[in-house]
Amino acid sequence: MDTIQQFLENPLVDHLKTSTTSQLSTHLSNLRTTVVDPYIITPLSTVLATTSTTQTSDIISIILLIAVLYISLRVLDYARRVILWWMFLVLRMTFWGTLVLVALYVYQVGLEKAGQDFGWVLGIVQGFVEDFRHRANAAAAAAAQPPGSKQDYRGIPAGSWGWK
Repeated sequence: MDTIQQFLENPLVDHLKTSTTSQLSTHLSNLRTTVVDPYIITPLSTVLATTSTTQTSDIISIILLIAVLYISLRVLDYARRVILWWMFLVLRMTFWGTLVLVALYVYQVGLEKAGQDFGWVLGIVQGFVEDFRHRANAAAAAAAQPPGSKQDYRGIPAGSWGWK
C-alpha cells in the first residue's frame, strides 16, 4: 500500500495528471467550439426555439419518415440476405449433386468408358465454342463493313446460298 501512495505522491505523476487533464480539456473545448456548437447546438436550438404547433407536427413527420425509411431498409436487407442464402443453397446442392451423379456414373460404366464419354462431350462443347467464335467474328466483320455493302452475318454477299 505504501508503494502506491508513494507513487501517487511523486511530483512527476502529479505533473502528468495535471498536464494530461489540461490538454484533454483544451482539446474537448476546442472540439465543442469548432464542431458541436456551430453544427449541432445552434441549429437545434433555433429549430426548437421557433417551433409552433405546425412546425412541431412537421418535425414529428420528419422523424416518422426517417423511422419508416430505417425500418424499410432493415427489412430489405433481411430479404436480400434470405434470398442470397437460398440461392447459394441451391447452387451448393446443384454442385454436390452433380459431383455425386458423375461419381455414380463413373462407378457404373467404368473409368475408360467415362473418359470416352467425357471426350465426346468435350468435343461437342468445343464445336459449339468454335461456331460461336466464328459467328461472332463474322458479325464483327459485317458490322465493320460500310453501310452500303450487302452481306449477311457470315460475310457472304446477300442472296447467295453458298456455304462458307
